[in-house]
Amino acid sequence: VDNTVVATASYSGIQISASASQAVEIIRPHLTVAKTAQETAVYAASDLVHWTVSVTNDGNKALTSVSVDDPLLGTGGLQAVVQTVGYSGANIGDTDGDGVLDVGETWTYTGTYTVQGADISANGGSDHTGYTGSGGDGYIDNTVDVTASYGTIGVSGSASAAVDRESTRLNSSHPS
Repeated sequence: VDNTVVATASYSGIQISASASQAVEIIRPHLTVAKTAQETAVYAASDLVHWTVSVTNDGNKALTSVSVDDPLLGTGGLQAVVQTVGYSGANIGDTDGDGVLDVGETWTYTGTYTVQGADISANGGSDHTGYTGSGGDGYIDNTVDVTASYGTIGVSGSASAAVDRESTRLNSSHPS
């Protein structure tokens, strides 16, 4: 935002003017989260679902303290895909290995979920807290929450970014 002030005065018929400008930067920290499943269907308890989560900094400021939480997978259920050469141990999308989600970077995380009997018997309606009803919609719903910060400004994938909620369809029988 640019702001210019102009002061004009007159003294003994002589016009005098001066101006000053100040630009104020618009800070727009933002991230976008996408989630996909490798499988399109599961059939029984113990089947595996392989999830991939991508976190992209599409704002205009670098983000720190990136935290990715997937309640379905539990603590430590999502793991950063890390570099084995270059910036060894840094997220594969951390192009300079500084541990900061820089503007334009996309970090990747993966996790594997083992389908539970409750998922099948509840037709995907299990909330993993003891609910075993059969009123599910046929999908294992799985939402990931991502938070980060720019200084004291919090940024959230679930509040300020579009979160792609992918599901895996439950089928009642194996294909022949």
